Amino acid sequence: MDSEGCGQCGPFRSPPWIACRLFYRDGPLTNPVLESTGAAPGGPPGRLGPVRVALGSESEVKRRALLRALSALGARAELVALAVPGAPAQPLSEAATEEGAAFRAWYAKKHGHAELGVGLEGGVDLDSGWLTMYAAATDGERLALGRGPSVPLPEEVLAALRRGAELGPYLRERFGAEAARKGAVWVFSGGAMTREEALAAAARLALGPFLGDTGGLGSP
Repeated sequence: MDSEGCGQCGPFRSPPWIACRLFYRDGPLTNPVLESTGAAPGGPPGRLGPVRVALGSESEVKRRALLRALSALGARAELVALAVPGAPAQPLSEAATEEGAAFRAWYAKKHGHAELGVGLEGGVDLDSGWLTMYAAATDGERLALGRGPSVPLPEEVLAALRRGAELGPYLRERFGAEAARKGAVWVFSGGAMTREEALAAAARLALGPFLGDTGGLGSP
């Protein structure tokens, strides 16, 4: 189909806006958290003030990852973080992870009253056995995606997930609190990268078309 509407988020296109139809549930928003990046003046060419960016999650790890990405791009931004009712708790396929990120971005753009909405989603693709991370950014018309660094998961982990286990609690029980905090990518990459760093890499790629040096909001 070419276009539909969900009643809450307004019109969207499919794909990727089909994620809204798949995941939306009615529910109240919690109070959003507003903060500013400490980046030096910069950001998109031709832009004077900060960009208001809404993150479709209240996760502390995702918030720090987005701030890291914005800082790396030299963007001046005000960040608001808000909960997303009905977002997938643990996507178990590549497609569901991508759709989850797109849905979070669209919901954040609409309900965060921001110039950019951002969604960060981590999941596991049970078919390939790989950890997967996606970021999505939207200005309400365009959608940009970024895919983060990934690692294959051991069969024992995949078997536990197929039995219904959640990855975070599994890591905590099997490897300890630090592993749960830094994520599966840290555990199975030998400590080469944390979940926050991997999500930040994906977010930087998704934000680039809007905030990078060659284009973005406010560019001529």
